Amino acid sequence: MVSVHPGTVRTKLSDPSQGHKMVSAEEAAISIIDTLDRLPADPSGSFVVYDGTEMLW
Repeated sequence: MVSVHPGTVRTKLSDPSQGHKMVSAEEAAISIIDTLDRLPADPSGSFVVYDGTEMLW
């Protein structure tokens, strides 16, 4: 199991997040799928950012 942070997705909810790099829902979905495709076979317990970098928690 792995969790993926999609980044700041352009929605009404993200309007207050001006100044952050925003992506469309379609771009976020593509990034998440690409990231999941590149992960090793057993990333269980990982939390990664949409670009594949590990997010420490």
